[in-house]
Amino acid sequence: MTDTPPTRSSAQRKALDAADEVVLEYVAFRGFNEVFRALNAARADDATRRGAYDATFATDALLKPIQTLDHAALLDAWDFLSSRFFRRLDAEMTAHAQALERGVYRAYCVAAVKRGERQKATQLLTELARRDAADASKKPPSAPKQDAEVAWALYDDDDRPIKPPPVDARNGARWREWFAMPHVPRPDRDPLFAPYFKREWHDALVLSLRNFLATVFASAPPPKLLLLQTWHSSQAQQKLREELQSARSEREALEEDLVRTRATRDRLASTLRDLLVAHHHGHRASPAKPRGGLFDDEPSDADDARKA
Repeated sequence: MTDTPPTRSSAQRKALDAADEVVLEYVAFRGFNEVFRALNAARADDATRRGAYDATFATDALLKPIQTLDHAALLDAWDFLSSRFFRRLDAEMTAHAQALERGVYRAYCVAAVKRGERQKATQLLTELARRDAADASKKPPSAPKQDAEVAWALYDDDDRPIKPPPVDARNGARWREWFAMPHVPRPDRDPLFAPYFKREWHDALVLSLRNFLATVFASAPPPKLLLLQTWHSSQAQQKLREELQSARSEREALEEDLVRTRATRDRLASTLRDLLVAHHHGHRASPAKPRGGLFDDEPSDADDARKA
């Protein structure tokens, strides 16, 4: 009976589990105990076994800071999405992302005013103005699309709030106008802000945000860590590892052969030295041999010569 090849879902699940283990190992190495426990708990409760970017999950991650009036968490969530997914969008999709970003921040300000915590809206707007001012210092500011003084004409001189610092035209003059919103007694009746207090606008924002994120996530590559795990378990990498192991075995065999060759060479050299030493000592100890070479005179000839 042949084994059934693993399905795509099981292979993906295996890759996800391997990536989770790498993350757990890293957070344990860094000593992030709370993160370690939270991740383990999240894995245990992962009934859906999510293995793809979820637009609904990402939308909820943006809406929760609006509900809790945590402007820092809202900015962090959007900055992550912007740096990870929105940076490589085309011009049209980038314009959609910027419009939704403004909508999300406006929804936060509206929620803060509705709950009577207008200072929360001012904190977010101050941070946005600070960011825009930092951007303005890096590039020449463009002219605002609208007259920013319109909003300030809504107040008498005594009630008019302090103007925010100049902002870059990345968001136009809208944030200057919205700086006035926390100070308007009934912004839900103001012609400029009233549309954003309607339920229809909020529902349309949430729907547009979810659809936009679903479109972006559909073409987004998987996380780099998951790609690393997939790459590590790919057939090409398995083949490379097999070739590497074969090369290591061949190298070890060559090293062993080299050791044996050197040992044989050393034995031959030692034997040759012994033979040379023995030959040298034998040559010095042997008696002189009588002459009788090819060019030596015969003994009788030598005797006759002496007699003559």
